[in-house]
Amino acid sequence: MQDSFFDAPSFRLENGDTLPALRLAYATHGRLAADGRNAVLLTHGYTSSHHMVEAADGSAEGYWGGLVGPGKPIDTDRFFVVASNMLGSSYGSTGPASIDPRPGRPYGPDFPDITLVEVLDRASARVGQGRFADQPAVEAAIRSTIGNVYVGLGRPVRAVEHLRRAADLNAQVLGPKSRATIGSLASLATATDHAGMVTQAIALFEPLAKDASAALGPADSLTLTISNNLALCYVQAGHRNKAATLARNALALSTDSLGKAHPLTIRLSYALAVAEFASGKNPSEAQLMEAIELRRLAFGEEYPDTLLAKFD
Repeated sequence: MQDSFFDAPSFRLENGDTLPALRLAYATHGRLAADGRNAVLLTHGYTSSHHMVEAADGSAEGYWGGLVGPGKPIDTDRFFVVASNMLGSSYGSTGPASIDPRPGRPYGPDFPDITLVEVLDRASARVGQGRFADQPAVEAAIRSTIGNVYVGLGRPVRAVEHLRRAADLNAQVLGPKSRATIGSLASLATATDHAGMVTQAIALFEPLAKDASAALGPADSLTLTISNNLALCYVQAGHRNKAATLARNALALSTDSLGKAHPLTIRLSYALAVAEFASGKNPSEAQLMEAIELRRLAFGEEYPDTLLAKFD
């Protein structure tokens, strides 16, 4: 692990205030490839500092140690991992304990209000833009990660901005039919759907489904994920027969290649039930309950289910 710091002379906040100086602490693991294609940005909310892989300075960190490291799922013999500390933290980044250079004393309670936009987007992105400015693949990884985080935070418009740029960078560096580019475009289409722009999402998903099938194979997990999301977009747009046909074909491929109990097969089973229910074909109660039960087993007992309420 290597601790590093990124410094900027000023940082403007969304509320109009300006921090006269910005410092962000971050840790790196592994070695950056010459072309930057092995970069991975990890954003996390389960630890206090950027020491998410190894404990340091006596802090109770290292919760990601079982996932990140040589030979582990995020293999640092293959990947260059960047873990950024958060703005406002007390673990090395600018925060209330930092010295405000204007009066020459700690900010304390006068530290300005900050938002998740600043923490995740404008601050964390600075690490990539400043430290790895000459590596488009690193910027693509950072923008893709932050974009997907925004989807989960309910900021889909922000997500679309980042994911569109990530897809463009991946296409530039890795090629338009690479897995990374297809994945970025799939995330972009999903964020577009979450932003309420289902027609635009379908326009992204349809050619992407063909490209993924040709480049990765029709039974590839990413291709099947794209088919699942496109089928649900079709339901929203009223194209219910198209949704059912797509979900049925993808479900058959997923069942054969991944197995009936695989989470992606379960998602597709549920998507087919939704599409048939929406089209008025009314799947049997047994089929519907099986899809709902499998989904709950895979994704949690308390998983919300509006379809069940409609069926009842």
